[in-house]
Amino acid sequence: MSFQSDANATYPNGTPVNKADVRALWGMVDGVVANGGKIYADRASAVAAGQSVLVAALSRIVTIEGSYLHLRGPSSQALDPLFPTYPYWGVQFIVPNTTAAWNRANHTGTQPMTSVAGLRVRIHNQ
Repeated sequence: MSFQSDANATYPNGTPVNKADVRALWGMVDGVVANGGKIYADRASAVAAGQSVLVAALSRIVTIEGSYLHLRGPSSQALDPLFPTYPYWGVQFIVPNTTAAWNRANHTGTQPMTSVAGLRVRIHNQ
């Protein structure tokens, strides 16, 4: 989708613009807003919006669930779908937020190189 107008080149400041150009531009902006992905504060908010609002044309929505962002798709029904019929809006991808990511990193049992006997020497000699 693109909007092309010669308005910047042909209309000096203070000169009215063609209303058809303005209407066309706002029509495209409305289309982006209506058909762009949505972000919901939680799963319940997405369900409350309803299936009639969450049309498949949105392509993807995001729900914030605890420490994770759930990317959902209309055809996904295997993992936690919002609705029992199409569009299902099941989870396709889960992304931890910063807190969840740091919590996982802090519990992996990683050790500093200095605490592993001989490791630093072997790496240095290679």
